Order: sequence, then C-alpha cells, then structure tokens
Amino acid sequence: MSAMKSTQRNFGFASLSVGVVLLYLLGVGIIVVTVVAVGGDKTASATAPVSTTATINLSEFKISGTLSAPAGKVVLLVKNTGSVDHNLTIGDGKIATRMLGAGTEQSISLGNLTAGTKLEIFCSVPGHKEAGMSATFTVTAASSPA
Repeated sequence: MSAMKSTQRNFGFASLSVGVVLLYLLGVGIIVVTVVAVGGDKTASATAPVSTTATINLSEFKISGTLSAPAGKVVLLVKNTGSVDHNLTIGDGKIATRMLGAGTEQSISLGNLTAGTKLEIFCSVPGHKEAGMSATFTVTAASSPA
C-alpha cells in the first residue's frame, strides 16, 4: 500500500511540475507578444510626418525669421519683438494669432503642409500690412532622413 501512495505522490508532484512549467511558458509567450506589439514596426515611425517649428518675428514694421519649412506638420512660433501690438494673419484670415503685446508669443499649428505651398502672412493691425508687415511663408520639399 505504501508503494501505491508513493507512486500517487510522485504522479501528483510530476503533474504539478508540468503545470508550473506550462504556466511559465505561457507567461513568457504573453511577454514576447506584448513586446512585439508595443515595439511595433520601426519603419512606420521613420515615415511619419516630420514636425517643424518655424519662428516668426513681428516688429515695426517687418516680418522676419524662418519664412520656410519642409513639408509635413508645421507649427509657427510667433513672437512680437517690437514695441507695439501686432498679430500674424495667414491667407484669408481664418488662421491668426491673438493680438500680441510687446514681448509676447503664441504658437499656431498649420497642420500637414505639402511642398510648394505658399502662404501670405501679414499683420492685420490697420496700416501695418501697408507699412511692410507682410511676407510669404513657403513649404519646401521634405528633407531626407540621414
């Protein structure tokens, strides 16, 4: 009878051991699948649109700074470096900064722009555009990754 109990104990221990090993392998499998899924395809990030921030300076009575950017997501950082209020208006006026006091700034996103896009930019404070506060912002071909 004791030989039978010993065999049952060994069988129970073996079953428990197999169960632990299977549970371990299942856990490792889940970790591998998660790492692969989260890591993703590295080539996808290489083709994502490049984000460029162009700094535009407003002063009496000119617009200067980075007046071009490569194709992709473009953000303008508009700074009033002058001594009176200015704003930056783009094209037909649907996109514009708020009125910027001297020394203030505002970022505005232009979204994804394609090469060849030319945008008229100007200060819409009465008389400022006519005094020289206008320029063209140009989108160039996207630069190739190194």
